[in-house]
Amino acid sequence: MKIKPATRNTMRGLMKWFRGRARPRRGFRGRTIGTSEVLENRQMLTTMLYLDCGGELATHSTSFQATVDDVKNVDGVGMHTARGTGPDMNQEIGLAGSEMLTFKQLDYDWNRNGVGGEQDDVNGVCTQVRELVKRSLEPYDIQVEITSSGSLQTVVQTLNANSGATGGEFDAYVFLGSVFYNQEPIDDDDDDAKRALDSTGPLMSAQQYRSVSAGSISLLSSSNAQNPVPTGVSGTPVSVGLTHGVRGMAAQDDFHNGGLYSQFYAGKNQQDEMAITFADQVLKQTRNHKDQGNPFVNRRLAFGLADSVLRNAMTTYGLHEVGAPGDIVEGQLTMAETMRHPDSNRDDYFTHNISSNFDFKDANNPGGEWYNPWNALKTDNDVGLRDDNQNGVPDIAYITGSGTNDRIRVVETSTGYDVTVTPYRFKNLTG
Repeated sequence: MKIKPATRNTMRGLMKWFRGRARPRRGFRGRTIGTSEVLENRQMLTTMLYLDCGGELATHSTSFQATVDDVKNVDGVGMHTARGTGPDMNQEIGLAGSEMLTFKQLDYDWNRNGVGGEQDDVNGVCTQVRELVKRSLEPYDIQVEITSSGSLQTVVQTLNANSGATGGEFDAYVFLGSVFYNQEPIDDDDDDAKRALDSTGPLMSAQQYRSVSAGSISLLSSSNAQNPVPTGVSGTPVSVGLTHGVRGMAAQDDFHNGGLYSQFYAGKNQQDEMAITFADQVLKQTRNHKDQGNPFVNRRLAFGLADSVLRNAMTTYGLHEVGAPGDIVEGQLTMAETMRHPDSNRDDYFTHNISSNFDFKDANNPGGEWYNPWNALKTDNDVGLRDDNQNGVPDIAYITGSGTNDRIRVVETSTGYDVTVTPYRFKNLTG
């Protein structure tokens, strides 16, 4: 739930706003959160989220290539632990650093004219995803902009365009499309054993899956081959998303550094970083995805893509994951939270996820400190809350509950508003 300061009563007293003071307790009704805050008088900063759906690639019917190592170190090796400024597909899925990757727009027929992956299709997808991402980030001083690059060099130029700017300089660049390679993945146990190729056919493609495990690599089982999606490329390339079952991947340097500190650490987002949303895998997971261009399929696909884009971006901004694997209560509370732990017990990929103003278990320390994603973004030096007119008052008064059934109580006081969020297990607000 969001409240915009649109009326006199809502505007009055907004110089005092929300901040978690009381530490929540475990459980449902036990986790009652009361909030109140005095705003700091400071100039808010602006951070960019660049969304690249492959528009330039669609326009020129082309693709671009880069090695695994080039993608990992797209804007440098990383300022913290040299984990790179882009997705590390060697560490995450076992591809060799010299493996050549091909970047391509999603082959999807958004406008239902019988041809997928055209410029109009890309524009349709990207516009819908941007609107959902923008809506989720409305309380924060993050600008979402559609862009397009034909090379990694252009990605770097885009990220560096505002370097040193006092209005915010550390951005996220999310490529939304399909990524392919031409060799099978290596294993990671240093025995250099290669998987035998299928003697009856080519390397794995979107139409051909096998269940193979080596080291930490797990490929999709044959059950996932029931609903293949088109690749839009010739030959027999291997799709990163479809073959490895990954929806997205982001640079890890700021994420790991931010994980060392609390939600109030001001230096979570300290460098430009890149992420990838593997749109073909998101499409494959979209219900009725073969009915391309159907408005309901389009909408559901857009939600799934927006969820991946948001999570990738929040990772590059250094936010913690929240929730705890196997914790049923926390799994319910974190529903629709962008940074919920990926091993949570319920799937909410195709809902409108947000960065919640609610205290969750910190996945880095599930038995101890709590973590509020809204507080984390608010207190970051390069993000902060949206204040377009720079009057020291956030433009959006932002209240959310949890992912379960909440009673949210807002009481106006002489100095602002007191907000109490009480979660319940059942819809009748009991349990």
